[in-house]
Amino acid sequence: MEIEKVKILEIDDSLKLLQPSRAIEIKTDKGTAESPNRCATSYEYNRKAELPTETTIDNPVSVYTKKFTGKEVNDLLTTNIEYGKQLQAIERVDRVTEYSILHVSTFQLYETSQSGKAPLELLSEGDNLNRFLKFLIDMQYEAKHDIISIPALNLPLSKLKNTLKDAHDAIERLGKQSLFSFDLKYQNFSEILEYVTTEFHTNLINLVYRKKRDVPQHYEFLGKFARKDVAFLMTDVSRVDFDHDELSPMHYMPFLGNDLFAIEIPPPAIPKKGALKKDRNIANLKILNKNELTIEPLIRSQITRDQILQQLGNPSNDDLDIRLQSLEEAKTDNDKYKVLNALTRIQELKVSTSEFSILGDHVKERSSKDYVKSKSKLGDRLLKI
Repeated sequence: MEIEKVKILEIDDSLKLLQPSRAIEIKTDKGTAESPNRCATSYEYNRKAELPTETTIDNPVSVYTKKFTGKEVNDLLTTNIEYGKQLQAIERVDRVTEYSILHVSTFQLYETSQSGKAPLELLSEGDNLNRFLKFLIDMQYEAKHDIISIPALNLPLSKLKNTLKDAHDAIERLGKQSLFSFDLKYQNFSEILEYVTTEFHTNLINLVYRKKRDVPQHYEFLGKFARKDVAFLMTDVSRVDFDHDELSPMHYMPFLGNDLFAIEIPPPAIPKKGALKKDRNIANLKILNKNELTIEPLIRSQITRDQILQQLGNPSNDDLDIRLQSLEEAKTDNDKYKVLNALTRIQELKVSTSEFSILGDHVKERSSKDYVKSKSKLGDRLLKI
């Protein structure tokens, strides 16, 4: 699918001391999506498959996020197997997200490595960076993507500009669109953002989430794009902000100059050899409280079972209700924990998506302040972020 147009629908600057919040329209050849909105991730599609009931994921935008380890980078550069493995992962997600109006892949590199060289260290050797990018472009082209993603690269500014220009030219020769990713903590963030929007006239940019307290100047710079037809997709958004009363960071991001949001995907749990089996911590099972926009443990939530099931779409069988009644059993029963974890993630996705739709209506009516007033303590918390 191609992005045909990005159009600003409305800008709401009624909340003083905050960035203007905005509603934008992203038109593709499959339909139109509006922001602010939550993207469904491959992780959430996988959790949906683990629920013993029928439910749907109806988010118009979906994102596949892949973060390369040093070993994966090395294997991609030195073996034949890794290319096919990564291509199959992309195609597998493409199949389950085929009805999305906009679906993109995004890529990152781990900063360090548990063994061997870190990804960027490997890519700094010889012609490895160009080879790596060519493999990424080739596999997305082979997956029949119209939007081809280039990962966030922590390179010196001049080298990064040259690298992105070479990649953009190669993608353009294929008749495809480029999607550039930038880490919000990149030292020359404002310069590189100006460069790609001016040089390539790109209308969608992927940003890797960082806390505002760590990069306040970069968040402030995003405000300069409020009235430009450029959409910002923020990936790797933390699920909980423990510094601000367990707020959901995704739900205050629209007030910091962003449009589309995808949650951070948990790293795979790798059991340690010889480690004794421990009870699962059911306090890690958390849901979204829409009244406060906080992420809270299921075991101390005031949200009733009936409300949770209603938020999931009132599944027809009673199995999920039975699971919710037996939370304590999930400590020692991995199957029950797995289902409850899937349930909480899909509840969060659905409630979160609904809240973005409500906020979007307020933005279009220039009444975001009324939305903020409707959420307990949100106004005071926003001023402290």
